Amino acid sequence: MADALPPLTDAEMAELEERLDALPSPLEPLDLSMLDGYLVGVLLQPRPVPEADWWPAVLDIEGRPLPPRLDLSRLQHLVRRRHAELNRAIHGRQWFDPWVFELEGEDGEPSEVDAVYPWVAGFATAMELFPELMTGDAQALTE
Repeated sequence: MADALPPLTDAEMAELEERLDALPSPLEPLDLSMLDGYLVGVLLQPRPVPEADWWPAVLDIEGRPLPPRLDLSRLQHLVRRRHAELNRAIHGRQWFDPWVFELEGEDGEPSEVDAVYPWVAGFATAMELFPELMTGDAQALTE
């Protein structure tokens, strides 16, 4: 069923970003670009990672407990849709557009390095939490 979910629209991406940003302090959720890199890192694991294992880091990178009665249903639905979209692309060996957004560097000019950093940080977070991918054969990983 999750594979039948459509990709997120631009408006839904904006909603997802707003919902992540609205999570109460002291929670430190992934931002939109970090979330995308994180989900790719989760999906590339040699064995499927259960949602119950990867979901908590989306909401708080430190794993702090959630406040009671926090309604996350819409946020979770949007994240599942992106997860399903990436899953289809990765397993179908299809191209997908990573969520990388132009950011200004220290000099105020657009910087490709700064733009890619959050996505890479999200991917690195997945590798830290789920290191099995990194223990595989280097040649197979390159493929």
